[in-house]
Amino acid sequence: MHRVNGANPIDIGGGRQGFRDQNRSAGLSGTQVTASWLNDVQEALAAVIEDAELELAEGDWTLLLRALRRLIRSGSYVLVTGSENALLASPAPPVTFYPVGYRIAFRAFSTNTGPATLNLSGVGPAPIVDDERLPIQAGTMQAGQVLDAVFDGTSFVLQNPAATETNMGLSEAATRAETLAGTDARRFVTPATLTAALRQGNYFQAAGSENALT
Repeated sequence: MHRVNGANPIDIGGGRQGFRDQNRSAGLSGTQVTASWLNDVQEALAAVIEDAELELAEGDWTLLLRALRRLIRSGSYVLVTGSENALLASPAPPVTFYPVGYRIAFRAFSTNTGPATLNLSGVGPAPIVDDERLPIQAGTMQAGQVLDAVFDGTSFVLQNPAATETNMGLSEAATRAETLAGTDARRFVTPATLTAALRQGNYFQAAGSENALT
């Protein structure tokens, strides 16, 4: 990516080239916006969104924000091994005990099938619980999900469990492309994306009366 490279730029400070408006009364032309600069901006933004594993979608003004939030949330996690219900991780630096308030972000490699534990640096397994301090249920941790947990003295309390049909938790809105694909079991569909998906599939919401549809 680069700064403006079209004709009639201005110095916006520190030797940086910027844009200026057209001023007809003063006989000044505006800064030329080139295709190469626009393509650079487009691809720089698209790279962030796609790196966060989101689908580009026209009209979705939240994509960049959601991508940044996802990347920030997943930028400092540890990878876990073990089994779906007995997780092992080796944070750096390693821990020798679990202090109250210790926070860890980890990426689940599989979906849990029942109550689960987390063992860091070989200290020993501690239960993973929900915000009511109850053992997590099957599906609370989804494969590939980055989870945040805080040790409360006896257990690791999940701060962002996945929402499922049976578990309360956090979820992310599906884009129109994800709604059309119909394969994502983790994101929820909003009325706006559902309407757009139905219309794209040549289905329309009918109005009128039972015998006179419009």
